[in-house]
Amino acid sequence: MAPGSLLILGLALLVVAVVQRRALSSFFAPDDCLHMEQALGILPTPAMIWRILSQVVYFRVMLKLFGAVPAPFMAVNLAVHLANCGLLFLVARRQGGSRTAATLAVIVFGACPLFVTVLHRAVTLNDSLALTCWLLAWWVLQRRARGSTPVAAALFVLGLLSKESILAMPFLLWIVPPFEDRRPVAQDAAAPGVAPPEPARPRPALASRLALPAISVIAAVAFFAIQPSSSGTPYAIAPGMNVVRNLATYLSWFVSVWTTLPDRVGAWDPAAWRVAVPAVVVLAGAWLAARRDRGRVRSLLMFGTGWWVLGLLPVLLLANRAYGHYAYAASAGLAVALATAIEALTGAAVSRSRPRLRRLAVPAVAGAIAAAYAIQANATIDHRLHAMVEHSDLLLDPFLRGIQVERNVGESLRGNLTPATRDLVFFSPTGASRTFGARSGREYPEVRDQGYDLVEALSDSGRVARVFLPGVTRVAYVHDWSNAYLDREVFVPVGAGFMWHAGTGAAAAIAIAELMTRYHWSRPAPAFLERVLVRYPDEPRLRFAYSVALLRSGRPDAALAQLAVIERTAPDDSIGRLAHAILVGAGRYDSAAASDSSSRR
Repeated sequence: MAPGSLLILGLALLVVAVVQRRALSSFFAPDDCLHMEQALGILPTPAMIWRILSQVVYFRVMLKLFGAVPAPFMAVNLAVHLANCGLLFLVARRQGGSRTAATLAVIVFGACPLFVTVLHRAVTLNDSLALTCWLLAWWVLQRRARGSTPVAAALFVLGLLSKESILAMPFLLWIVPPFEDRRPVAQDAAAPGVAPPEPARPRPALASRLALPAISVIAAVAFFAIQPSSSGTPYAIAPGMNVVRNLATYLSWFVSVWTTLPDRVGAWDPAAWRVAVPAVVVLAGAWLAARRDRGRVRSLLMFGTGWWVLGLLPVLLLANRAYGHYAYAASAGLAVALATAIEALTGAAVSRSRPRLRRLAVPAVAGAIAAAYAIQANATIDHRLHAMVEHSDLLLDPFLRGIQVERNVGESLRGNLTPATRDLVFFSPTGASRTFGARSGREYPEVRDQGYDLVEALSDSGRVARVFLPGVTRVAYVHDWSNAYLDREVFVPVGAGFMWHAGTGAAAAIAIAELMTRYHWSRPAPAFLERVLVRYPDEPRLRFAYSVALLRSGRPDAALAQLAVIERTAPDDSIGRLAHAILVGAGRYDSAAASDSSSRR
C-alpha cells in the first residue's frame, strides 16, 4: 500500500475509533451472560455446530484469560471492527474503487450509529468475526495467487462457524469478479460507424465460483435440516412483501444517521420508504451517470449492492423481526455502493472539460460528507446511549437497557457480598412492578404484573449472579415470600437492575419492611409482613410496618389493633410510645386513661 493511502486509511480508522470509543466502557448484555453461564457449566451448552467459534470457543477462551470482566471483550469488539474497516478499504481498492470512495466507505460503515448494538455486546462478535472471515476470503481471491480457492474456502467456513449471516455471500462471484474490471478502452474503429467488439468481462477461476457456493448450499441444507420449524414463532419465515419491507427498512436504518433509535421495536419500519426511496434514486442516478465510465463505476455499484442483498438474504424472509446487527456484514457492501455513487454523481456534476476541477471537487465533497457524517454519528450515538424512558431510570434503547440491568445487578452483588457467599434470594414482590409500552416508552400505571419481570428476564432468573460471583451455588428469584428465605442472603430489585441488599434473618425482614413502607408497596406489604410476624411476633418494628401497610390498604381498624399490640408488648420501646401516642390521637383512650398511662410511663 502506498504511503499516502496508508496515511489516509489511518486517519479514517482514527475517526471510526473516536466515534465508536464508548464501546470500550460497555458491559455485558443478557445474551453475553447466557453464553458465559454455558461456558462456566452453569447451563448446558446446546449440541450444535452453528456459531461454535464465536459463541462457544470464544467465550471459554476469554473467561479463562480474563474472567467475567467486560473491558477485554469490548476491546476485542472494537479491534475486530477496526480490522473490518481496514479490510474493507483494501477490498474496495482492489475492486477498482478510488482512494476517495474507499475512504468514504470506511467512515460511513465504521462510524454507523446503527452498530452500537454490535460493538456494545460481547456476543455480537459473531457478526464482526463472520465479516472478517468473508473480507479475508474475498481479498485472497482478489490476489489470484496459487491456492487462493482452498484458502478462501477455509476462511468462508470459519466465517460460517462464527455466524451464518454470510451464508449467501459466495454467489457474489457470479455477479462480479473479485478484482477490478480492467477492460481496455476501445480504440478508434477500423471502419467508420462500426464499434469494435467489447472485450470479455474477466471472471474468477471456475474452481472458486463453484467451490464456495457449493459450501453455501451444503451449509444451508444442513442448517434448515437441523433447525426446528419456526412457523408461528417471532422468527417465522414467510416469502412475500415482507422481503421488500425488510430491504427498505435496513436501507433506511443504515442511511438514517440522524435517527437515534431506528431499530427500537425490532421489526420492519412502515415509514422506511421515506429514506429508502431517495437512497435508491441516488444509486440509480450514479448508474446512469456512469455510462461513459467504461464499466468501473457500474461494476462497483453491482459489487456493493450485490454484497448488501446477499448479506441480508438469510434474514429477508423473516416476517416479524428486524434488528440492526443483522445488517452488519451486509452493510459493508452498501457503504461501498453509496460511496461510489457519491463520487460518480459529484464527478458528473463537474464538466469533463475541466479535469483539474473534477480532481479537486470529488475529494472535497467526499471529505465534507465524511466529516459531517462522523460528527452526526457521534451525536446520534451519544443521544442513544443516554435516552431514558420517561419518568423512570431505565434506558430507552432495549439493547442498552439489558446492558444497564446486567451492570447494575453485577455491581450491586459485588459491592455487598463476599466470595464466601453461597445462597442468594432475589425477592421481587408481586404488585410492586411498573409497566411501560415498548413503542411509546410511556408508563401504564393501571397495568400491573403482566407476567413479565424485566430484571428476572434479563438476569436469567438471577442465575447471572453465579457469573459475577463464582462462589454462589444456589440462586432463587421469587415473587411470593417464604420465611425460609431469611436463612439466605436476600436482595430486593429496586429499579433498573439495582439490587438492595437486605441481608439475613430478622435484619432482612425489617429492612424489606422499611423498603416497602418507603416505596409505598401497598399491595405486597400486608401479606409479606403477616408471614414474617409468624417468625418474629415480638419485633415491634415489623408490627408497626404491618400497621402502616394495613392502613394504606384501607383497613384502619386492623392497623390500630396492631398498634395496640405494640403498645401492650413493648411499652418502654420508642415504637411502643409512638404507638401509644397514635392510639391516643385516634381517640382509643379517654383523657383519664391516657393520663394514667402517661403516669405509669
